[in-house]
Amino acid sequence: MMLPAATLLLALTARTVTLDEAERAAAQRPDIRQADAAVAAGVARDEQARAPLLPQVKLDGLYERTTGNRAQKPGRTNNYPNSWQTYNWFDGQASVTQLLWDFGQTPNR
Repeated sequence: MMLPAATLLLALTARTVTLDEAERAAAQRPDIRQADAAVAAGVARDEQARAPLLPQVKLDGLYERTTGNRAQKPGRTNNYPNSWQTYNWFDGQASVTQLLWDFGQTPNR
């Protein structure tokens, strides 16, 4: 008869743990922290796998201090005469690409 009374006394004197204390205690456990890190890594891999399906934007810029003897580029006009006088040369390019179809290879990586 003594055992139920001791259990009841122990239950009445036990301290109640709040939710905040339980969360703080769980955050200190290495296995919980490892599981949280694994979930975060999985989310990052999911975002990384989706990236090739999004539009890709590329911006290029070029500045050169060059002479009038610079090499011609296809589709560009040379506004400077051939000379040893130097000119500032600015060049820029912007491009946007979007994957339309690759026979289902990108989502399956």
